[in-house]
Amino acid sequence: MSDLFGLHETSDPEKRHAPKTIFVHAKDTPSVRLPGIKNVREANVDARSHSRKLMKLMTTRWVLIVALWPCIAAGQNPSILPVDIEVPFVSPPVSGGGASNLVYEIHLRNFWRKDLILTGVDVIDQKTGGVARSISGDELYESIYKPRRPDDSSDANLLECGRVLVFYVWLTFEPSQDLPDRLYHRLVFSVAGSEMQDERSVDGGVITIPKTDPVKISPPFANGFWLIGSGPSNRSEHRRTVLAVDGRTWLLQRFAFDAMKVGHDGRMVGGDLATTNNWRSYGQDLLAVADGVVALVVDDIPDNIPLSGERAVPMNRETHVGNCIVLDIGENRFVLYGHLKKGSMPFNVGDQVKRGAVIGKVGNSGNSEAPHLHFSIGTRPDPYSAEGLPFVFDSFESVDIENPGDEALLSTGFGAVSITKAPRTGAR
Repeated sequence: MSDLFGLHETSDPEKRHAPKTIFVHAKDTPSVRLPGIKNVREANVDARSHSRKLMKLMTTRWVLIVALWPCIAAGQNPSILPVDIEVPFVSPPVSGGGASNLVYEIHLRNFWRKDLILTGVDVIDQKTGGVARSISGDELYESIYKPRRPDDSSDANLLECGRVLVFYVWLTFEPSQDLPDRLYHRLVFSVAGSEMQDERSVDGGVITIPKTDPVKISPPFANGFWLIGSGPSNRSEHRRTVLAVDGRTWLLQRFAFDAMKVGHDGRMVGGDLATTNNWRSYGQDLLAVADGVVALVVDDIPDNIPLSGERAVPMNRETHVGNCIVLDIGENRFVLYGHLKKGSMPFNVGDQVKRGAVIGKVGNSGNSEAPHLHFSIGTRPDPYSAEGLPFVFDSFESVDIENPGDEALLSTGFGAVSITKAPRTGAR
């Protein structure tokens, strides 16, 4: 058992697994020989002290048995593979294209002294025991985020001793499928460097699927064509932005997107790319997506020169999102508008705003290469320490443009994009 959990009794490999014998000498008591006790220094010890150690060892074993019982009762396979499985947050399901989408992350930590290779993830309905989704191969590999140093080129699915992996889950349930109440996960591993091709699994990460509906909001921009980039997707840059701040990890940008205004010709810029005013997004009005109360305002950060690779101010927690405004729209939902124009938000914390009211203008402040709106909804007013929540627009029209013909599109680094035509101001 000590080898399984990565405990080291001695640094000498020849002695590590050798059984030890201790001798207990109590007052007026004959010697007692107890073979097979590991990790205890050979010494004369008080019998009562050793008794306490034995009781502690027995208690630990009973706790282990009791702790495993809920897993067995719930249909999960008990496992002593020392991998910690945690699902920090589960967002409410959100509909799209007639299907329901469930989005969350699994954090994995390896407490074994051996390196492991993640080879498969099964998502299992706790009630029926059926596999709702099985993930392996390229899809599994591409769903992993591995915190690492710049010089670390190890495989993403290699979970070394003491390391952490984040596995991104995006489940789609078709209209004909019932949404489960609870799910758990079966993680399958192989041992790195082992000549034996055996696989080991561990079950855990039980989640209860929220029953709340996503908030329905108006688009945050006025009438016109807007390009939506890095939007909700399991592979978008926003989706992968896990932040460790205030003593834990957060993912506010789980459903975030960036928006840039384009003309009827599909172009985002008219003229020199380095001139801020030439960008059609710059200075555009931004609207309150719902009635709310101002929870945060930052309005004093200058704009960057577009596509220069430089920032007008040093980047830190206070400046990274640039000028911003956060609206509290109730039920622990906070709307973040980021990278706004300096001096465009005449509000104070506590001010009330009405849906459709102008609350600021698009800028290029903070960690931004070109004028655009960064938009997300989270559980807290802080732009970093919050969990991202899904949302639904009450009105929009999707437009396909085969060839935008704009070199700025590539320069901004947008990935998968779509063109959205916002309704006229006030449309519901």
